[in-house]
Amino acid sequence: MNPNTLGGKILCPLVGCLLIVMIFFLTIHPLVVFLSFVYQSGAFQHEPSTNQCQNIFSLTPITTYYRVQPEEADFPLAFNILVFTDLERAVRLLRAIYRPQNSYCIHVDKKSTKEYVRTLKIAATCFGNNVFLVPDSERRDVRWGEISILEAELICFKVLMKSGRNWKYLINLTGQEFPLRTNWELVVALKALNGSNLVAATYKRRNMWRVPPPKYSDLKVTYYKGSVHVAVRREFVNFTLYDQRAIKLLKALRDYERDKGHRIITDETYFATLNHNPVIFPIPGAFLGEHEVGTVTRAKIWQDGRTTCGSKVWIRTVCMFGIADLPFLIKSEKFFANKFRVHVEPEAYDILEQWIESKVRYEAERGHLHPSFNLSVYAKNEFAWNHM
Repeated sequence: MNPNTLGGKILCPLVGCLLIVMIFFLTIHPLVVFLSFVYQSGAFQHEPSTNQCQNIFSLTPITTYYRVQPEEADFPLAFNILVFTDLERAVRLLRAIYRPQNSYCIHVDKKSTKEYVRTLKIAATCFGNNVFLVPDSERRDVRWGEISILEAELICFKVLMKSGRNWKYLINLTGQEFPLRTNWELVVALKALNGSNLVAATYKRRNMWRVPPPKYSDLKVTYYKGSVHVAVRREFVNFTLYDQRAIKLLKALRDYERDKGHRIITDETYFATLNHNPVIFPIPGAFLGEHEVGTVTRAKIWQDGRTTCGSKVWIRTVCMFGIADLPFLIKSEKFFANKFRVHVEPEAYDILEQWIESKVRYEAERGHLHPSFNLSVYAKNEFAWNHM
């Protein structure tokens, strides 16, 4: 049998299939229409009926066709997702990454409308009791570059730690991202990375105006610039929440931002500084090498980089992916793509969604990973062998 077909159906993990999928998806995605109706009409006023949940699940190309492999069941993951708008994208993302053994926390921005919050709450109940929404009383008004982003992340950290579920790694997301790996691929990649925390860092390119002066803390730390996008062990999450040294670091950043009177992009400092000061913060999985490293957590195109932005649309110097970016994304070994906007060539999102679905179907039918998955990329990564 042709390895790119399943029972006569075309499997489209390769760039050559994209045109076929594109033609299929140029019509309006029915999930958009359905959720738009639900959102505007307030159709979910009470607990969702079986039919309502079936409507949500049947109107997205991501199906329940997955088969949880023993390796996945033994290595449950946790995800926290920060969302604000674009309801149907939030649901489609959750649909793509959902597995019953995993755990999910969703933080809905305090600025989101009541209708948005109500509809997302009801939609979340359709997935199962492993999807948790941050209580309304704890939701934050998230502002780019401000500590509110980090606070929202840490609230979800706490929700997931208190969930009573035995997950091993946490990956944080926003509603504007989409997976490039299947759940099984994520598990295999994380196992190959051998217990490391995937947190990017740079000392050479850090911004000194983001660094609190010594008066803000007695911690003798080296501050690093990194990324809010992380994939970290449960022990890392526990350390950030309950270790007094991590709490001191957070307080220093919060106080410095308050006194400075404007954003200092703490989310790009906090995780990087925690994971790259192994003597002061002896966290299992902390990096021990030269602290000038990126990670495999995100495929992202920066305006000052060498990669062309296919859509030519930039927001805060980050490319909003379009159709011409699909070859870059499909060839990428990263975990997730960041980022998409609904008004920027939405067909690209549709095609990527179908591509992930085709790999999930391949795994279910064959019982092994698709041959496009390259394990050595992760096994040979410095994070895999140079950590606590």
